[in-house]
Amino acid sequence: MADGNQAYPTNQPHQEMQRQNEQPPLFLPQGVGQNKAPTPASNGPFQPSGAFHTGAHWRPLTALPQSSPNMNGFPAQHLQQSRMPITNPAPQPPPHVYQTPNLQQRPPGQVSYPPPSVQPAGSFMNGPGNTNIRPSATSNFPPSVGFAPPPRAGYGMAPPQSGNQAVGSPQPPPPSQSLGQPPSSLPYSVGVQGSAGDGQQSRPNELPMPFHGQGQYSHQVNPLQQRTPITTPTNSEPSSERSSRGPSPVSGSTIDALEGQFSPGHGVAKSPTSSQGPRMPPVATGTFSPPLQGHLPAQSMGQPVFLPPPPRPGFPLIPPQSALPPSQQQLPGQLGQRLPPPPTSGFSPMGQPSGPPGAQPRFSHPPLPSTARGFPPPPSSSTVPNAFPPPSVPPFAPPPSSGSVSPPMAGAGTGSLPPPLRGSMPGTQPPLPPLPGSQYSSMPPAGLPPSYQYGQPGPQQPGVGMNAVTQNLGAMGIQESQRVVNLLTERQLIPPEGIETAKPVLPNDLKKVNCNPDVFRCTLNALPQNSALLSKARLPLGILIHPFRDLSQLPVIQSSVIVRCRSCRTYINPFVVFVDQRRWKCNLCFRVNDLPDEFSFDPVTKTYGDPQRRPEVKSATIEFIAPSEYMLRPPQPAVYLYLLDVSFNAVETGYLSQFSQILLDELDKLPGDARTSIGFLCYDSSLYFFNLAENLSQPQMLCVPDLEDAFLPCPDNLLVNLHESKELIVDLLNQLPNLFQGNLETGSALGAALQAAHKLMSLTGGRITVMQTCLPTAGPGALQNRDAGNIAGKNTSIIGPATDFYKKLSLDCSAQQIAVDLFMLNGQYADIATLSCISKYSAGSVYYYPSFHTVKNPGLVDKFDTDLRRYLTRKIGFESVMRIRCTRGLSIHTFHGNFFVRSTDLLSLPNINPDAGFGMQMSIEDNLVDSSTVSFQAALLYTSSKGERRIRVHTLCVPVTNQISEVFAGADQQAIIALLAKMAVDKSLNSSITDARDAMMNASLDALVSFSQQIPASQRVGAFLAPYSLRLVPVFILAMLKHVAFNLSGNTKIDDRVFAMQQCKVLPVSYLLQYLHPHLYPLHRLSDEKPIKCGKEEIPSAPLLQLSSANIDRTGLFLMDAGEAMYLLVGSGIGDQMCQDVFGKPNFMSVPEGMMDLPELENPTSERIRNFVNYLMDSRPYGVTFLVIRDDSKHRQLFFQHMLEDRAENSMSYYEFLQFLQGKTKV
Repeated sequence: MADGNQAYPTNQPHQEMQRQNEQPPLFLPQGVGQNKAPTPASNGPFQPSGAFHTGAHWRPLTALPQSSPNMNGFPAQHLQQSRMPITNPAPQPPPHVYQTPNLQQRPPGQVSYPPPSVQPAGSFMNGPGNTNIRPSATSNFPPSVGFAPPPRAGYGMAPPQSGNQAVGSPQPPPPSQSLGQPPSSLPYSVGVQGSAGDGQQSRPNELPMPFHGQGQYSHQVNPLQQRTPITTPTNSEPSSERSSRGPSPVSGSTIDALEGQFSPGHGVAKSPTSSQGPRMPPVATGTFSPPLQGHLPAQSMGQPVFLPPPPRPGFPLIPPQSALPPSQQQLPGQLGQRLPPPPTSGFSPMGQPSGPPGAQPRFSHPPLPSTARGFPPPPSSSTVPNAFPPPSVPPFAPPPSSGSVSPPMAGAGTGSLPPPLRGSMPGTQPPLPPLPGSQYSSMPPAGLPPSYQYGQPGPQQPGVGMNAVTQNLGAMGIQESQRVVNLLTERQLIPPEGIETAKPVLPNDLKKVNCNPDVFRCTLNALPQNSALLSKARLPLGILIHPFRDLSQLPVIQSSVIVRCRSCRTYINPFVVFVDQRRWKCNLCFRVNDLPDEFSFDPVTKTYGDPQRRPEVKSATIEFIAPSEYMLRPPQPAVYLYLLDVSFNAVETGYLSQFSQILLDELDKLPGDARTSIGFLCYDSSLYFFNLAENLSQPQMLCVPDLEDAFLPCPDNLLVNLHESKELIVDLLNQLPNLFQGNLETGSALGAALQAAHKLMSLTGGRITVMQTCLPTAGPGALQNRDAGNIAGKNTSIIGPATDFYKKLSLDCSAQQIAVDLFMLNGQYADIATLSCISKYSAGSVYYYPSFHTVKNPGLVDKFDTDLRRYLTRKIGFESVMRIRCTRGLSIHTFHGNFFVRSTDLLSLPNINPDAGFGMQMSIEDNLVDSSTVSFQAALLYTSSKGERRIRVHTLCVPVTNQISEVFAGADQQAIIALLAKMAVDKSLNSSITDARDAMMNASLDALVSFSQQIPASQRVGAFLAPYSLRLVPVFILAMLKHVAFNLSGNTKIDDRVFAMQQCKVLPVSYLLQYLHPHLYPLHRLSDEKPIKCGKEEIPSAPLLQLSSANIDRTGLFLMDAGEAMYLLVGSGIGDQMCQDVFGKPNFMSVPEGMMDLPELENPTSERIRNFVNYLMDSRPYGVTFLVIRDDSKHRQLFFQHMLEDRAENSMSYYEFLQFLQGKTKV
């Protein structure tokens, strides 16, 4: 790295500095990029030049003879001479060579060398994990991606530790890079992309322990072993259980150095007015307001002035609080009320601190104030309206009420309750502050006033803390977000237009630029100011992110300077504060940084001006084309290797012809550039390699029967350049379906095939695609049938991996930047719980097609076709890492998704795809009093398929509050359910499914009980109250309890359950919610009043119905959209005209059983219904099976099993579930 990337000196050593200084200098392994002599433990034995190997032989492609299940006894032919020298060759079994009259065979002894472009670039380190190997004296190959030199000796990794440094005391110098020169002819370029490594200082506060003290990350080697209550480890050197056994081409420390975790980098400009001098105090601007009475006086000019920041609109300054902390402040007459104790079985309470080993000491200097850009001074307390002022934008319309709304009853007016104390926290035990217009949606039982408000109105009270946040309530609106719902009487919980998306309540200027909730969202859109308030609310705190989502508008910046915070390495974003034209304040650590001169250049107008016009501060999602400082070697090419099961079961399914045809169709659309490489490896109880060298006239196949010591024959020609060998690839795909016809071998050597694939791709990285149709039974990684029927509620070893073979191999793949994607097409038990580990830890994906057969199950074939075509052509990022940063005072303690955790906030993702979602649980370590908002930033560093190193940055801003009423009003019920589903999967693996079910019920119960405690006891009689923002939590919890992932049905197949759990972990929020709680539409009620706009076309819409049989009419058509499957129920009383228009049949009895598509008929009704169904299918990134079910069909249960509000086998109805929860509150 350049000198500008040095860290700051400090008087106190830090653990991060010590840890990095302990790392040896980074060097390339000897011989990278050259042909090395492989060892028997790596690439297997090869004969020296001039000798012929007798263990395996090339042959032209031909069909396997049916009379030889083991494929033995064929005449031996000479194997191609290897160019790779080796010593001590090991003896091999007899060869297996096959002749074919129509394919040419290489003459014995002929040696051909592949073109240079076919040779894979030896660009990755290949040495023992966390060990740096010195390069040879003659090696000129550049170092690996992600590598950077460690900081200079004596330079620390964190800001100065002293908060009271005198004027002139040593201060961190600015970077040595000079940015005063004018930019080049075009220093920046901005573009919009069509359809579509980071670090943070660790903190000393102890982290909460997920799941009753089982302080582990969400994926572990041995999740079922007994664990003691320990803290979540935060060191970047994971334990042996979670670390890779193989060499890591991108070590944790060097990823930090690459992404700039411990060094400023070129994005940090040196002060234009000083050099190596002490940091100057912020310059006071004309809009800075004098401090209010009670705040700290201004300090001397020798150091920063620590004053409360001027607020943004709608965020008043916090007036002096009472002496008691918020958790201890009480109202008169309410001292005796307490919340019920936490449940005995459930998720651990959020926000309870515990301690990570090896954490760094807390910053000792006082935080810099959070300032705003030109905002007026805060209103005086006398001008603040009563607790919750009216919103500034129109709210959502409330859902239909099941009862009439009456005027307020006597006693509900002003003055009925004593006013709360100034500085207290309304909602501790007494009623909440008055909310104008907050009403019940219906008359509650036991005489509750229909117009009862969320806390009775009282005398006017000055704005305290974040009360004024509700002036800009945004999309939710005061009447919706603060409304109280009686769950026992409210029937219309889901609005006909769908569930609203909760958004943080921010001033208009910030709300417009905040991150899209479909990309980045928090479970709480009003963050509690301290952990005590979070514990009181009993709501889970976490974030959910869809980082590589396809976006229609994505600003792309190409610049030689990427501006980042000198302290925490945060990327500049819309929520930073510009102190003046040359300095900006970080919104995560509050440090004031210098702006480089180039940042004032506007890439759109090509002129210099206001830095706030830059795209980086106008969009919360942005992508940088990384400059050369972010890569120390050429980016890796796109490399694709396909592992195909060709055993007897695989051939019987017919998938080979389907796969070959799809790949032929999409071959030119594979993401990549001129360097793209491709290869194929087939396997049953043997391995079949394919030589696709450019100079051959036909492909050649080699059979390797030795599974215990599999080697790579002629490795230079097994992965070939796609464009140079395209004719041979097309020829192979055309012959592949018939090549293994009649194969009687039933064994499957998946483990050996994966080991060979790992050896083949270890120097390049890339993506391995596996097609598996049965349980692996041969060679390394062979598995036994563990299907023992229903195990729900008993020990859960069967839903965990049977062996760590695939996990260890996955970690080795991750170390070499290889991801493995698994397509399961099994008809019987295949132990997905074990096999999925190969994808889980390498950031891959798992696809599941139970009972796949091209003839017997055509509906699943269509889904496979859609999924595979998107999989082959969708965007992909290689050798990626993602780091999550958050405002000081917050920390991440648990991750959910498919990845490998390198450190407390760094995820290793060998591949990243646009369909992958992630979740993180968080805790509050310190009081969030430095700012009225907190921010989260996710930075994804990846290599595009075109060979560009890019950084995609998402920043989310959320307001902070000290009022529990605002915490509940800002709760995002969809994000909460998505996070609870991920937590429940971990609970199932670590304990049992029964405990996971109890934990989910307790989680919903805790939140509702905590909320109801804010309502006077006399007004809770006979009601089960919930805030409008959490009204759907019970119905979603019930949906999860009935879902295949967590139900107690004895008919659930193990593979079905395990795959459902995998989906809960990786699906983004919107797709996960539909997977758990399907959508029900009455297609006979399509309307054009509120059409759906799809480009230039308008599609009729249908209202969303509750999942209850009471909404089913025998005279209608009802579509159940369950995410991966759609069921169209035809009522037995449907009209003849409707049957004719939709199905082309005269009446109901003529509608055929098992229709898998709607006929294209030329009438308006058919076109409208087909357009609506096609719109739903096209709105998701995966295929959908479609089935028409008659009301009298034997498949009727497929539709009605999704009626989650009905009573079913061993499960309660929704109303019974509410009564059950209400009974628990009394206990």
